[in-house]
Amino acid sequence: MAAESAAVPMEEPERRIELRGVRVRNLQNIDVDFPLGKLTVISGVSGAGKSSLAFDTLYAEGQRRFIQCLSISARRALEQMEPPLADRISDLPPAIAIRQTQREASPRATVATMAEIHDDLRILYARLGQIRCPDCRLLVTRDSPTSVAQTLSRSVADGARLLVCAPWQSAGEPDAASLAVLRESGFIRAIAGGQTLDLNTLPPTMPTGPWLIVVDRVVMGQTTSARLLESLETAFSQGLGRAVVLAASQGETPAADQAVVNVDGRDWVEHRFASDLVCPNCGREFLVPEPRLFNFNSPLGACPVCHGLGFVKVDGGRQICEECHGARLQPQARAVEWQGESLPSLLRWTIGELQARLATMKLDSPSTATGPLESVRQHLLSRVNYLASVGLGHLTLDRPIGTLSAGETRRVLMTAALGSQMVNALYVLDEPSAGLHPRDAEGLRAAILRLRDAGNTVVIVDHERDLVEHADHFLVLGPAAGRDGGQVIYQGVPRAEDFAKTPSPARQISASATCLKLSGVTHRNLRNLTVEFPLGVLCVVTGVSGSGKSSLVCQTLYPALATELARRGAGQANTGKPARTTNAAEKAALTLEDGGFERLEGTGQLDAVLLLDQQPLTRSPRSNAATLLGVFNEIRGLFAQTAEAQVRNYGAGHFSFNAASGGRCPTCDGAGKLEIDLQFLPDVRMSCPDCHGTRFRKEILEVKYRGLNIAEVLNLTAREAFPFFRGLPRVQRRLRVLKDVGLDYLPLGQSLDSLSGGESQRLKLALALTRHSRARTLLILDEPTVGLHAADVDRLLEVFRLLVETGHSLVVIDHNLAVLRAADHLMELGPGAGSMGGKIVALGTPAAVTTSPHSVIGQWLAASQ
Repeated sequence: MAAESAAVPMEEPERRIELRGVRVRNLQNIDVDFPLGKLTVISGVSGAGKSSLAFDTLYAEGQRRFIQCLSISARRALEQMEPPLADRISDLPPAIAIRQTQREASPRATVATMAEIHDDLRILYARLGQIRCPDCRLLVTRDSPTSVAQTLSRSVADGARLLVCAPWQSAGEPDAASLAVLRESGFIRAIAGGQTLDLNTLPPTMPTGPWLIVVDRVVMGQTTSARLLESLETAFSQGLGRAVVLAASQGETPAADQAVVNVDGRDWVEHRFASDLVCPNCGREFLVPEPRLFNFNSPLGACPVCHGLGFVKVDGGRQICEECHGARLQPQARAVEWQGESLPSLLRWTIGELQARLATMKLDSPSTATGPLESVRQHLLSRVNYLASVGLGHLTLDRPIGTLSAGETRRVLMTAALGSQMVNALYVLDEPSAGLHPRDAEGLRAAILRLRDAGNTVVIVDHERDLVEHADHFLVLGPAAGRDGGQVIYQGVPRAEDFAKTPSPARQISASATCLKLSGVTHRNLRNLTVEFPLGVLCVVTGVSGSGKSSLVCQTLYPALATELARRGAGQANTGKPARTTNAAEKAALTLEDGGFERLEGTGQLDAVLLLDQQPLTRSPRSNAATLLGVFNEIRGLFAQTAEAQVRNYGAGHFSFNAASGGRCPTCDGAGKLEIDLQFLPDVRMSCPDCHGTRFRKEILEVKYRGLNIAEVLNLTAREAFPFFRGLPRVQRRLRVLKDVGLDYLPLGQSLDSLSGGESQRLKLALALTRHSRARTLLILDEPTVGLHAADVDRLLEVFRLLVETGHSLVVIDHNLAVLRAADHLMELGPGAGSMGGKIVALGTPAAVTTSPHSVIGQWLAASQ
C-alpha cells in the first residue's frame, strides 16, 4: 500500500486592517490594507493625501470607535461626529496618534512635563521623599509611639535612664489653676528652668522658659516594652502630638538633631518627636507630601510669587523669581529630598544622568521593590531610555520646551507613544524622523521597531530612507499633490528605486565674499565661538542633536541681527548687545531667548532678516493662505463690487468670516467646523451642521463673481485660481509665489492649522517673498525639509537658488542629505551633544566636509554620493 502523504499545515492568512473606497479629502476612492502587528510607512509628495489617509481616516475612525466604549455623554458627542468617507473599514485596533502639528509652547512646559517624566517623579517624591528643614537642615519625620520605641532601642544603650516627657502645649504660661488640672490627671513632676519641680509643692516664683511634663521614668532594657509604649502614647496625647525623651548622657556626642540639656546638675540628651511633620529644632510645620505638592501647575505646589513660572515680568522682560530662584515650586515642596536631591535640583540633571541613576538605584523600602513604586520606576526608565536613544540625553529635565529646536520638540512629544509599553494598539506617527541627524535616526528606528515587536501595528508618515528600508509594508500615494493626488501609486515591500539620488552641485564661494561675522558667542553649550556666515549663498548648518545649531542661529544670530537692523533704522549706535526696541522685527526676535555675543560685523550688506521656523502660523482656525498672503482682501473687494452685492447693500465686510458683523455663519463663527470637548480625550472637530463647512450664511453665498460664490472661490487651488483672476496682476503675483514654493495645489481657504510642518514653512517662505522681494534679506530657515518628499526637496532647492540669484542670503539648519549636498557653504557643529558639542568640527564645501576626519555628517555624505 502506498505510503500516506504527510499533511501540510495551512498557513493562517495575514490579518490586516482593510480600508475600502476611501474618499476623505483628496483620496480618490482608494482601497488600502495595513498588516496588523507590522510597520507600514506611507510616503508621497506633499499634498498627496498621506495625512488624509493616516490621520483623517485611520486614526479618526479608531478614535470614533473607541468613544463607543465610553459614557453616555461621550456617546452623545459621538453621534455628532461624522465617520470618514469610506465604504468599509474593518479590523481596526484602538488608535493612538502623534501629530507633527505644533502649538505654541507654554512657558510652563518643560522636557520633564511634556515627556510625562515629571508625573512619575512627583509620585516617587510623595512616597519616598524625606523632608529636610530648610532652616535647620534636620530631617523632619512623622513619629508614633512604636517608631519612637524602635528609635530609642537603636540609639540608646541598655541601662540608660530615660525621662519620657510631654511639652507644655496649653495657651499661656503655667499657673496654679493649670497645674492643678495636671495633678488631677495624675502627673506629679515637671521640668522647667533646668530643675525638676514637684507639682504638689511649687516654688513661689514660677520658672520661665519651656516646661516639660514628666510622664514616666524608665530604664532602657529593663523596663518592659509595653510600659514604654504606654508612656509614649500618654506623652503624645498630653503633648498634642509632641513628645520629648531625655536620656541620661554617657559622655557621647549627640547627633545633629539632638541637644544636651542640664537638669538638676546632670546632662541629658534631648530626643524630640512629633506625630505630625514638625522640625524637631525650630518647630516649623510642613505639609504631608503628596503628588500635587510637587506640581508647579497646581496652586498647592506653585511658588506663590511667580505662580509656577520660575520668572516674573519686569519692564516687559523676564527676571528670575527671587523667591524660588527659578525652581517654580513653593518652599515646602523644595524641602523634600529623594536620592539626596530636592525635585528642582534633580530636574537640573540631564536625561543621560537620570538614566544612569535609574538603572542602578534601589527603592528605599524593600517591601516596595516589586510593588507599585517599582512599576513607577520602570515606567519612568522606559521614557528616559527612549529620549536617550533618540539623541536627547544632553537635555536637562527642566529645559523649557520653547527653547528646543523643532526636531527636539517633536521627539519629546513622541515619548508618550514610543516610550510606552502598550500592546495590540495602532500607533499613527507623523514624520517621527523630522529634524533628526542621521546618527540619531538609528535610535528612533530601534524604538519604533520595539513598539512593533511588542505586538503593535505602527503606521508612519515619513520619507526617511532608514525607516522605509526597515518597514514591513510600504505605501506610496500620488502621483502629484492636491486634486492630482490621492491615488495609490505603490504598496508592497520597499523598492530600491524609491531612494534615487538627485545630484546638486554646489557653487564655489569667492575668497572675497561678504560675510556676517559673529564673535564671542557664549550661549548654552557655545563657548566663545566666532563664526562667519557668507552672504549671497546657501549656507547650511548641521550637526547632531544638541550640538548648538539652534543656540547659534535661531537664538543668537537672528535676535542679534534683528536688533541691529532695527537699531540702524532708528539711528541708534551699535553697542554689540541685543537692545529692546519697538521694531516689528525686534518684537519677533524677543519671542526667542537671546544668546550672548561680543560683536556682530558685516550687517551693512543686509536690509532685513526673517526667521522661518517650525512655529505654527496662527492660532485661529479661520486663517488660511488667502488671508495670510493678503489675497482675501482683494477677493472680498471684488465680490462687494458685483451688481448683486450692491443691490443688497453688501460691503466687503459681509464677505469676511472674521468679522462678527459680517456674513459669517453664526453657528461656527466662520470656522466652518465645531470643536467637541471630550474632556480627557483630544478635542474632535466636525463640520458645521448649518453652513456645512462653507463658513458663510446662505444669503451671502447667493452672490457670485464670475459664476462662483465666495466659498467656491476659497475652494479653488492656487493653480486654479491663477487663471480665474485674469486681469488682476496684484492677485496673480501673490498666487504665483505659491507656485514658486510648490504650494499651487493648496486650496486658498484651507485652514492653516491643518497644514503639515513642511507646508507651513513653505507658506512662510511665500509670505517672505511677497514682502521682501526687493530687499537684501537674510532668510534663516529651521529644518525646512520637514515633511517633504525627495521631489519636494528638489523643488525647495530650486526656490533657494532663485532667492540666492536675486540677491538674498540663506542660512538653513537641516540634516537632509540632498540639502547638504546642495549647500554652497556647509558648517557642522559638534562633535557631540550638550557639553560635548558647541564647536565647529567641519567647514567649507560639502566635498571638503566629506573628507574631514572630524566630521560626523561626512560619513553619511560620502555614503550618499
